[in-house]
Amino acid sequence: MALFGKNKKDVVTIEKAVLEICSRMHPDLGWTVDREIDAVTGGSHHINLTDLRRQYDKLGVDRRRAWCEMTIPPLLAQPARPSVDRSTLRAVIRNRAMIEGARLHAIGEGGVPAVVPHHVLTDDLCALLVIDEATSMVTVNDDMLNEWGVGFDELWPIGVSNVRDLDAPTWNRIDDGVVAAGGDDYVSSRLLLPELAESVAAASGGSIGLPLVAIPTRRTSLYVATLEDPAALAAAMRAASADLGEDSQISFWPVVLTGDGAMRRLVLDPSHPVHDTYRQLTRLDLEATYAGPSKQLTQLVGPDLTVAPVLIGVDPNGVVESYATWGDGETLIPNVDAVVFEGAGRPRMTASFADVWAHCHELMEQTDHYPARWRVRSMPDQALIERFAR
Repeated sequence: MALFGKNKKDVVTIEKAVLEICSRMHPDLGWTVDREIDAVTGGSHHINLTDLRRQYDKLGVDRRRAWCEMTIPPLLAQPARPSVDRSTLRAVIRNRAMIEGARLHAIGEGGVPAVVPHHVLTDDLCALLVIDEATSMVTVNDDMLNEWGVGFDELWPIGVSNVRDLDAPTWNRIDDGVVAAGGDDYVSSRLLLPELAESVAAASGGSIGLPLVAIPTRRTSLYVATLEDPAALAAAMRAASADLGEDSQISFWPVVLTGDGAMRRLVLDPSHPVHDTYRQLTRLDLEATYAGPSKQLTQLVGPDLTVAPVLIGVDPNGVVESYATWGDGETLIPNVDAVVFEGAGRPRMTASFADVWAHCHELMEQTDHYPARWRVRSMPDQALIERFAR
């Protein structure tokens, strides 16, 4: 039967069409369909099916043969694209500030920043792909994907599967209802695996169950406790704080895992018994999240624009808070708990960020930076500040 025969029961797919044409034109290359990466491969040639399929399926049956005969031969005439070694791919969790830092660094070097495809997990966490080389990890970007002729969504399941195939991390009980994982550079990446809850339950003798709270402090460490156990939450946060300032930091903001594959930031009400510990840890995390991109940003903007750093202090009620200074001249204000107004010849005054936004948002220009920053060009009128300062 001809490839595009009239028998409606013999449905011709794009896979069959491409495979037939490639095999006819280059029968010596041993063409096969690689369903893992959704491609037809032969020798060093790689025909990506994903985009072809979208166009193929839109055509009427009577037009598909002509379209394939016109489209596939030019692809075979192109130089073969290098293929990616799928065994070296790993899915990882990173702080989104890392991507911003890399973008700013590329701009500072006079280059065009490469786009890093990723999945957003929480406010500050994202998941991306890296190539695990002998002495380093290389972040997969769009330029590399275009060179390989594959898409991020095609490679993502492979990266997750390769993490699953690694040796299991070492779990240690560090307190009642708290376990910590250590081991390779992909310990925190285990948060991407649905079976994490099972391994935690096994490590804790069944005492830690869903919903879980996890703190992915570094690539090599992960702290896990039960959401409904305040004492365990406090112990996990205290243990996590020991990693502050260490290399390969990711996030000290606890996340909640409910077992459906999703995660969200842990948010505790001020009345919660461990709120003070939680607030201190999360504010220190906020300080670190802003600190990385701030270095590159300060170098880029020069001396005429101030990049206000995130600082940590205590409010009049004794509560730990993050704050930044709004002074004279143009300033980039971060998203903090409180803003300190401090200018020449003016008294030092403080207000919550919410009150500042309510009264001064017309003076605050949103930028495209991550984490969020607002550009201000001058201080508000003193009389206005006195109306809402605490």
